[in-house]
Formats: sequence, structure tokens, C-alpha cells
Amino acid sequence: MCSKTFLRTFVALFLFGIFSSFVSSQALDPRFHTWPEIQAFLDSIDQDPNYNTLFRVDTIGYSTQEQLPILAVKISDNVIEKEDEPRVLFLGQCHAEEVLGVEAVLKLIELLLAPPPDLAQHVNVLRMNLEIWIVPTYNPEGLNVVHQGLDVSFRKNKHDFSPEGPWPNGVFDYDPSIGNDIDGVDFNRNYDFNWVLGDTFLEPDPSDYGAHYDYYRGPSPWSEAEVRAIRDLALENDFVFSIAWHSSRSGRFSEKVMSPWKWEEIKQPPDYEVIKSIGDEIAGLIIKENSTETYQSVWGGSRNGKAHDWFYAATGCFQYLIECGTANLQPDSALIEDTIERILPGMFYLMDRTIGYNTDAAQLTGTVENVFGEPLEGVRVSIIELQGGVQTPRLTDEFGRFRRILLPGSYTLRLEKFGYTTRELVLVANNSTVENQIIILNPAPQYNLGLELMNESTVTPDQNPLCIFQNHLTTDTLALTPGVNTITWPAGTWKVTVLWDTLMPWVRTVHLTEDKDYIVNGLIPDQLQLTFIDTTLWPVRSGTWMVEDDTLRTQGGFLY
Repeated sequence: MCSKTFLRTFVALFLFGIFSSFVSSQALDPRFHTWPEIQAFLDSIDQDPNYNTLFRVDTIGYSTQEQLPILAVKISDNVIEKEDEPRVLFLGQCHAEEVLGVEAVLKLIELLLAPPPDLAQHVNVLRMNLEIWIVPTYNPEGLNVVHQGLDVSFRKNKHDFSPEGPWPNGVFDYDPSIGNDIDGVDFNRNYDFNWVLGDTFLEPDPSDYGAHYDYYRGPSPWSEAEVRAIRDLALENDFVFSIAWHSSRSGRFSEKVMSPWKWEEIKQPPDYEVIKSIGDEIAGLIIKENSTETYQSVWGGSRNGKAHDWFYAATGCFQYLIECGTANLQPDSALIEDTIERILPGMFYLMDRTIGYNTDAAQLTGTVENVFGEPLEGVRVSIIELQGGVQTPRLTDEFGRFRRILLPGSYTLRLEKFGYTTRELVLVANNSTVENQIIILNPAPQYNLGLELMNESTVTPDQNPLCIFQNHLTTDTLALTPGVNTITWPAGTWKVTVLWDTLMPWVRTVHLTEDKDYIVNGLIPDQLQLTFIDTTLWPVRSGTWMVEDDTLRTQGGFLY
């Protein structure tokens, strides 16, 4: 028994020594901030009365598995209020192992709050004219895994999955080597723009460094609470610019500024020229490690649920994914400081470009108001020369404000809102100054649409029908009553649909430029009446179309 006990003790101590050596070999330089240190750093500033009007920390969400808070910092000269000012966003960390971005944005916070004398005037201009948002990390779960030395190559969050499938098993399933981590979702595959093209659960990675399972897109778009927190922050604040800091594990993408997007060498976003030109400027300001060359400006070419693609398509924000540093993702303190100093100019340039401070200023901005001088929210603002089907409509905010970053030139602006007359005007963007426009929209003329309900079937509807008005700006639903219904509605082209619960819908395209009246027949399906002009628009395989008493038939005696 004694010899067995001794053997067990020896084996235990031997294994403990190997494990301890392994963990200590993975330890990060203490210059890197742990998650508790980030919280303490932000809290210390938040408690400092000197920064009450400049600094605010918000909890914008909680992590998926462990409910850790997602913290966002706002810096502005009147930080308590949401003002009619442009906004920029810096995301320090998305992927757990990529920790350099955390240090870069924490340093940015310090400089924006307590700048050195030679930077004070510059910082004051930025604080007075911008709302600057900074999220040090939106992956606190993964950050803890890396700092605890469990797996310094960990990429995802700790969303609990099972080796047998994407459902929980109550165990944190990870591998300390690169890849093979069963638990977790890659946040930069979880946005809903092209999410379907991302990696499925436990999909092997074909690269030669074998990062298997590291790019799992998640069980659905927006499945991760952390990503939803960033989404909601973006939708609330209409950011003009953003930088998402990353680091390239393989080194293949190191020291690059990625713009959204260029697919198959020909498919680019409508604003691609100005997006790429600004990406070029950022890249040209950041010097590579141990080199006199600058970062490289490139297009993002993959389609798999990435943040910078979603930011542009859904909100209009130009977000740049910057791979900072080299394949040495977690360097020593000297190289950390050196990297921070080299990438800071890119962040300051982007803030300057937002307001045209000592740099190019070309943009169109202004407020849209009604005839009483009140701001109009939700006005669709389109630039005819820069339209594409991939964009979510760009709308004015609660201040009636629109902003579009552009190259110098003349642009045709179209403004549309339900209940108002559409307006088009040509405006000029130039690099010398940001000109503010005040644009008035007049109420659209109103006309009467008369709908007389006629139920010619033997079926009695269970309830009164609904009338749906639709066009590219809005959809609205009204309840109708038996007999004549007179609806006063704004001028325009409308698809008008009358829906019963048991009868066939009545559908018309109505060009409402004057008062109009229609008789709305309620028909059961085998009494379908169609009005049409050209039956050649309806292809048939054989035979001919037949029309009898406004009824379309494919052959005599049979209803279509």
C-alpha cells in the first residue's frame, strides 16, 4: 500500500509539474490587461469627478455563456446627452487570442481624456465635435480563457456545445493547441450578412495550420448575445466610421487594412471608391513592425458573416478590419508599446476625417425639416449615383440628420418620406469644408380613395376585410366596413390589397393623383375575375388562353 501511495503521489506531482510548466509557458506579458483589470481601469475613470462631463461607461449587453458585462465607453464634451454630432466606433477585441487591439483602444481612452500638451488642442476639437465610442472587448469570456493560460490560441466565446452536436453538455470543451475547440462561436462569422456561407459546426479548416472548428458561425445569425450587443449599439448610433481591431494568427493577413468588400474581383459596394481611398489613407499612416514600409490597404474578399461587411450594408458605416501586429499575436511589453504608437495615427486620422479637421472633408450632411422647422426622422436619403440593392435604406436620425462620406463631386440627392412630396436636388461635396444643408420637405397632396365593398359570392366573410397600402416607403393597414369606404391618402403609386378571411383578395395598383373610386368584389376562388391586357406575358406550354366574361381560362369549360 505504501509503495502504491508513493507511486500515486509521484505521478501526481510529476503531472502537476508538467501542467504547471505548460501553463506558465503560455502566460501573457503582464502588460496585457486582464478582464478584471479592464473593468477596474474603466471604473477608476468613471469615479473620477474630473471626467464627469467627458466620460461614460455603459453596459450594452452580457456574454452568452457566463453573463459577463459588455462595456462600452463614450467620450464627448457633453457625454450625458446624445447630441447632433457624428459618431465613430472602435472595437478593441473580437477574437479572444487577438489582444493587441485591447491595449490600443485603452491607450486611446487615456489620450482622449488626458492628452499631452502637444495633442491637447487636437483632442479638444475631437471631443467638441464628435461622439467617440470604444468597446475594449466584446469577448470577455474568451479573454479570460487566454489570460488564465488555458488556451492562448482560443478564438471564440465559451458558448457550451457537445462533441455530439450543437447543444450543451455542461463542460468547457477546449484544446490548448491551435484549433479543435468544440465550444464557442466565432463572432466575426455570426453577423447576418452572408452568415449562411460561414463554417458549420465542427467544420475542419483546410489551411496548413489546421485551425479546425475555430470559425464556427453559430447556430443562427445573431445567436451570440455579444454580437447582438454590437449590432444594437450600431443601429442606435449611426456611426460614420469604425475600426475593428484584429491580429492574424497565420501572418498571412498581418499588417493590413481591409475594406468592405470586393468579391470575385468585380462585385463591390456602391461607395467602394471612397471606402478604399480612406482605407488607403489609414494604411499609409501605420508603419509596419521592424520596417519603414506602411500597412497594406486591401479589399475584404470573403463572404461569411463578418462585421465590417454588415456594418456597411446595414448601417452605412465604413468599418475597417485592421490586422495589427504580426503572427506574434501576444508580444512582450516593449513591442506592445511600439505597436500601439504605430497604429494610433490611423485612429486619429479616422476621427479627423469624420469632421474634416486638417484633412479631406468631402461629405454631404444636413438636416431635413418640415415646413414648421421641425426635424423629420426616418426620411429615406438616397444618392442616385451611389445606389445598390445591397444597401439597407439610409434614413435620417432623430435630429433629422443625414451624413454621407464622399469623394469630391456633384451628387443627386433624393429625399422620400411617407406623407411628404419627394424631393431631388444636386449638391456639391468638396474637400475644403463640411457644408451643412437644411432641406425642407412639403406635405404630399391628399386624395380620396373610395372603395365600395360588394360581396357577390354565397360565402359570408367572418369579419370585415383589411385594406393594405404598400409602396417602397411604407406599408399600412386599415379596417374596412360594408358599403362605401372613403380613405384620404397621400398622393403616389400604391399597391392596394383588400383581404377577407374567406374570399379572394382584391389587388390593384393605384396611381393616386386625383380622387378615385373602385368597386371591390368579394369572390370565392372558383369565381376569380381577372382584368389583364396582354396574355402573351403569361407563357403556356400548349393550347391558347381563352377569355370569357373577364374570366381567364386555359381551355373552354375549365377555369384557370
